Amino acid sequence: TEIAPYAFAGAKVSKVTLHENVTAIGKYAFMNAALTTFDFGGAPISAIEEGTFYGSKLTAIDLSGVTYVGDGAFARSAIRTFTSSGLTELGNGVFSGCENLATVGISDVKKMGDRVFVGCISLESITIPAVTEMGAYTFYGASSLTEVTVAEGAKTLGEYTFIGTPVVTVNMLSNDITAIEKGAFCQAAALTDLTLPASVKR
Repeated sequence: TEIAPYAFAGAKVSKVTLHENVTAIGKYAFMNAALTTFDFGGAPISAIEEGTFYGSKLTAIDLSGVTYVGDGAFARSAIRTFTSSGLTELGNGVFSGCENLATVGISDVKKMGDRVFVGCISLESITIPAVTEMGAYTFYGASSLTEVTVAEGAKTLGEYTFIGTPVVTVNMLSNDITAIEKGAFCQAAALTDLTLPASVKR
């Protein structure tokens, strides 16, 4: 009922459909695989572990029903479109080096690790969900990012969140943010439109 760690690492398989009895996928299971299509097939997978799709050719995935994505799960992959429903936690560097990533749906996420979108050079806009915890350097190297919305209910922005990005507009919809951490907008020289809510204390 489990796909073992590294089971298809480097494999030339291009399409995978899981049997409904599969309950877990091991770390780095599809690392550097030629995989372009992945279908959960009704399998009750609740977690995508560390490095599962690292460096794969996968371009799109819908993680409805998955609640946790581990460190570097999609790092350096060809992923362009990522959608989810019920996903509550992203580990460190989940999309690090995903140069094609352009569309992201993470509306239910509450916790984000460090460097989640580092080097995502095709990402132009994103909505930061109602996070209660957010790591550092979230968008470092996201050299096309110009527009960000911070969703209602978000409570913090992490350290050096937008460092060095060309972000122009940050739409703060949340009145619950109490902390904008050290260096959040450091070297964001293009920023012209930002209104901080009254809830910010530091």
